[in-house]
Amino acid sequence: MSQESINSLSLLTGRTRRTVAMRLEQLTPVKKGKALMYESREALPVIFEDRSRGALDLGQERARLAHHQANRERMREADDRTGLIPAEAVKAYGAAAVTAVEARLRRVREEVRRRFPDAPPEVLKVLAKLHREAMAELGDDGLHTELRGLLSKTNDD
Repeated sequence: MSQESINSLSLLTGRTRRTVAMRLEQLTPVKKGKALMYESREALPVIFEDRSRGALDLGQERARLAHHQANRERMREADDRTGLIPAEAVKAYGAAAVTAVEARLRRVREEVRRRFPDAPPEVLKVLAKLHREAMAELGDDGLHTELRGLLSKTNDD
């Protein structure tokens, strides 16, 4: 008598894990750690039991899988043809651009201080204020408000 987990029964029988789990619902498992263990003498007949109504047909399952794989491939090809970029990539690029702009603006402010050491403090304060306003306008991701709204709608759907 050996006890087997759903995963090992799936490997032994060639059935999907989902099929094995559905068929074993009628049996009482023994819990060992996180795994549910089933007595192989009880589990194997239940797994191989002929269920004419609602039975999973290997050919049908393969056809269903092939259909979904083909749909996914068509979607990838459509994305490649239209040149669509994932929203996450747009946000990441925008955030990187904002970081680069912010660093450059700080260098400009420091350069003005270095080149014009006698400049009135008011000028440097105005320059700092303009930089802060520009950064606030760009936001964290550098995206225009309308584009940010469109991307959030896309992610909400």
